[in-house]
Amino acid sequence: DAIHWLHTHAHEYGFIIRFQPGKEAITGYQAEAWHLRYVGDKATDIYNSGLSLEEYFGVAGGGYE
Repeated sequence: DAIHWLHTHAHEYGFIIRFQPGKEAITGYQAEAWHLRYVGDKATDIYNSGLSLEEYFGVAGGGYE
């Protein structure tokens, strides 16, 4: 299906799934399979690392109101 394709291939086009399952405490958001973020040439590194954007760049997340 389309969501599976996005999860598997979005990084090839410079996008990441912004809010991944299991990262809610880090990002401050529930997982959203449709929420993409363009990060350009960093996308494949982020995808392969399995880290959230916050973890990858070492910045605080969560607590958004």
